[in-house]
Amino acid sequence: MSKKYPAFGLLLAFLWLALAGCQPSAFARISDSDSVLAVANVREKTVSFLETESGKTVATWKPDFSFARMLLLPDRHTVLLYGKNEEEAHTLDGKQKGEIKVGPSPLTMLLDEKKNLLYVVDLQDATLREIALADRRVTRTFRMNESPMGGLLMPDRKELWIGGHGRGDLPGEDVSVFSSETGQKQRTMDTHIKTLRMKLGEHAGLIQTVRGIGCKFEVQI
Repeated sequence: MSKKYPAFGLLLAFLWLALAGCQPSAFARISDSDSVLAVANVREKTVSFLETESGKTVATWKPDFSFARMLLLPDRHTVLLYGKNEEEAHTLDGKQKGEIKVGPSPLTMLLDEKKNLLYVVDLQDATLREIALADRRVTRTFRMNESPMGGLLMPDRKELWIGGHGRGDLPGEDVSVFSSETGQKQRTMDTHIKTLRMKLGEHAGLIQTVRGIGCKFEVQI
């Protein structure tokens, strides 16, 4: 009989995690000199710390809230835990530090470590919120494409690359590039599917969109 292993929502690795300050008994302290791997288990609502050499669990935190994703903040001491339909994200550094208001549907979060900024891509209201982590307040809000599903921050180029799901059940075929300073849309980049359709010319209809799934190649015989 095969063994069943717990589903891990996100795996986040980082070395030399220093956890400062007083630690409540509920959350065991991680040594400043430990080289560890942090693992978020969304089913059991735990964050575990494993030694990178042996794989041994050195501590497990069990906060009193549900979460779906985890992010390591720029101070390298604090983890951010959030759910895609939760309006607040929670921060832990060995104790529950507080909440950050992030909006109704924070599907993806991006970090600018140099500026200590958090960008929250909101699926529901098609916006991107810039949050200053120093005081945990929203400093700017940008309009995005419909149903933005994820993105990439390019801090050196001062750009945000945002991909969307498209209208309704149709998958998006473009990546939009926004300025991370002004929020203005700068250009659109074609994805492979759109480029392939252009190359096929009159035969572009061979690539068909399947609602809610993606694309298929269909030849009529």
